[in-house]
Order: sequence, then C-alpha cells, then structure tokens
Amino acid sequence: MALWIRPLVRTVMVIIVGVILVVVGHRTASVPLVAAGSILLLTAIADGVIFLLVSIRFPVGEFSRVLDPNPCFMGYPVRVRLVGPPGSRMGSTGIEEWVPEELTGYVQIAPRGKRLPGSVLEYDAHPPRRGVWSLGPATVNRFSAVGLWWTRVVGHRTDEVIVWPEIRPLGLAVRAQDREGVVGRTTYAQPHQDNATVRPYSPGDDLRRVHWRSSARHDELMTRAEEPTDADRAWVGLTVGEQVPSQVRELAICLAASWIVEVAHIGFTIDLSCGGQARRASREKHLTRLALLSDEEVSRPVSFQGVEGMTMMILAGHHDDIVPTPPGGVHGFTSALAVFLSGDATDHHLWREAGWSVLRLEPSSTLDQGIAQMSRFADAMRAQT
Repeated sequence: MALWIRPLVRTVMVIIVGVILVVVGHRTASVPLVAAGSILLLTAIADGVIFLLVSIRFPVGEFSRVLDPNPCFMGYPVRVRLVGPPGSRMGSTGIEEWVPEELTGYVQIAPRGKRLPGSVLEYDAHPPRRGVWSLGPATVNRFSAVGLWWTRVVGHRTDEVIVWPEIRPLGLAVRAQDREGVVGRTTYAQPHQDNATVRPYSPGDDLRRVHWRSSARHDELMTRAEEPTDADRAWVGLTVGEQVPSQVRELAICLAASWIVEVAHIGFTIDLSCGGQARRASREKHLTRLALLSDEEVSRPVSFQGVEGMTMMILAGHHDDIVPTPPGGVHGFTSALAVFLSGDATDHHLWREAGWSVLRLEPSSTLDQGIAQMSRFADAMRAQT
C-alpha cells in the first residue's frame, strides 16, 4: 500500500467515526458519545490546522544528490546518494526518486519509518548507453504530528549524469621517431621522454624540469621546453555514414574513445575532429563530446588538420558516405592509422598508398571483437620490427 493511502484512510475514518458518534449521541442524549465524537473531530481539525501552519512556517528544504562517479563510462554503475533536506520540523518518511526506467526499472523508496533530517536514499543506476541522463525530481511524504494529514513535497532539483562511451584497453604498435632521428615500430612513443624538446639548463630553471636522459647524451644539464611540440600531439578523426546502423556507429565512437583514453594517459595532447569541428581539449572534454554526439553530427565531414604526431582516422559506412580519398600530407607523421568499419574494400588501397596503415573491421563486430582484432594487428606490426 502506498505511503499516503494509510494516513488518508485514517483521517477519513476518524472524521466518519466522530460524526457518527456526535449524531448518535444527540439522538440518544448520550453525553459521553457526543464528547468522544467531538474530541475526534477537534483532533482531526487541530492536527490539520497545525500541520498547515507548520508547513508554511517551516517548508521542506531542497534535496542533496551526490553522483559517484559523474561522468562515468558506459557499462559501469553510478552510485546515487540522496539526502533528505534538513530542518523539516515535521515527521517525514518515504523518499522517492524519479529516474528513467532504463536506469533502474522502478522507483526507489526509502525504508519506512525514517524521518527527516538525516533520511538517506542510496541506489545504483546502470546507464545502458552513452549520453546524458536526468535524475529527479525527488519527493518526500510529509505527515502531521498525529499522522492524520499528509502532503507530498516535490523537490525542484534535478541532476544530470554524463555517460561516456564504453572503452577497452588498446595495445596498438605505432611508428615512433625520437629527436635523434631513430625510426622504428614500437609501442606508443612517450612524449616528454625520448621525443621531448629540450634546451640547455639556465640558472633558476626548476630542477623538476631537468630531462636527465637528454642530459646524459649531451653531457650537460638539459631542461624540458615549456610547450609541447608537434611530435607530442595526437589527432583523432571520426566520420560515420548517415545510413550506418546504430551498432556500427557506437562501435566507431567507442574505438575513438578507447584510443583517446590510452593516448592521453601516455601524455599526448589530442585534437579530436568529429561533428564537423576539430578541437584540442583534455581527455575528459573529448569523451564528453563523444558522449553527446548525435547521429546527424557524427556523419558530418571530418575537418583534417596536419600535425606531426600520432594520427588515427576511423571511418564507418560505404565509400560514398564517408571520406572517399585519404587526406594528404601524412608523410611527416610518426603514426597514421586508418580504421575502416565497412565490408567494402573500395579505396582502402588509396590510404595505403598515401602512407597510412589500414585496418579493416567487420561492421558486425562487437567492441570486444574489434579490440581483439586491433590487438592482433598490433602484434603483427611488432613482429615486423
């Protein structure tokens, strides 16, 4: 039975019994019955008046909602902690949180008998896809002192949880070139290490910026440059055809997110080109941007910018819907990888001729299958070195 039904039933029963006792007492000239009925009616009225005055004088405050973590990656739960508003001055119980059915499948209700302040509701939300999910508003049932009257207080605050695309760890081999001109296929080149821009040490430089490896080669103290160089940059492009199924589109976005997370962890500065715009930002902002990409935005042309760092282009769809020819000027890249999510091998050779490494994934692949195939591709590249 809903929390508000019981006090309503009690109130109605008290009023009906009070009226019956008063009527029967008058007809039978029974003073005790009249007195008992009057007491019941006066109690109901007094309880209601006091409840109304206290509700006006001491309104229930706003609910406090904490989301951990926020943003989160798809596939991981979000712990929601909802704390009832303090200073209610009135017994309250039954906090309810209105959330999208896809997150929990039902409305959460706190254990009965808890009172504000200090009433807490905790539950886990499981976002089934990337994007933004709204939680709230929350409600609490407020009861009078005797429990004959009640009201449902609805909070005005809602909170949004940002769900980043699903990711998997990547182990791609790339072609790395250090400052000494040594070129070879290896795992990710570490920026600010072998390929760090350095200069001779000057008095007053922070010792924490001393590049000891370069200092040993030059036989003098060398410090890191203040600004990253082009070799410390990475570029990620994403374009998906308009008619591509949602499964393929989400796979492409998840692959881009996985690449960004791993490359950013190493220390590269990342440019992300998708939705018709190229932006340089932090890993978190790139992931949020991918999380909010609409179907129309992800199909916009890629704005290619030439950089001398790691490069990855993800293309999904038929060659008529995506970039038909590879961007030029990739010969200076330390890594240039084109990932095709298409069953059509048309134009793949153009990318190879332009200096790109090409990997073709089946459009029907799951994220785990795609990552596994990319891992095998990385192993094959390492075996050639």
